[in-house]
Amino acid sequence: MAVKKEPVMQTAEEMAAAIEAEAMQSAKPEKRMVKLKLFKDNGRYKDPVYAAVNGESYLVPRGVEVEVPEYIAEVIENSIKQDEATVNQMEVLEDKFNEKTRAQK
Repeated sequence: MAVKKEPVMQTAEEMAAAIEAEAMQSAKPEKRMVKLKLFKDNGRYKDPVYAAVNGESYLVPRGVEVEVPEYIAEVIENSIKQDEATVNQMEVLEDKFNEKTRAQK
């Protein structure tokens, strides 16, 4: 957005106030925040979870309830669902492999 040029010199304070006013006018709407608590243990699930959407990144700690934007929570929830689906698929494939090796003996 173009800023109207003033022929008169402005002080630094006036310029800062004008920039702040312009930024507030073009500010994005507030993000919808949701509460999220991630599982924590002393093994694999002890480190914070990194999630990013469109260049906006968050490091979400485990074991405490935090508020994050809804779209960050969605990314984390989708990741958890995918991890569960992967574990289920691995179990199915492992069972098939075990059946085949038992049949060969």
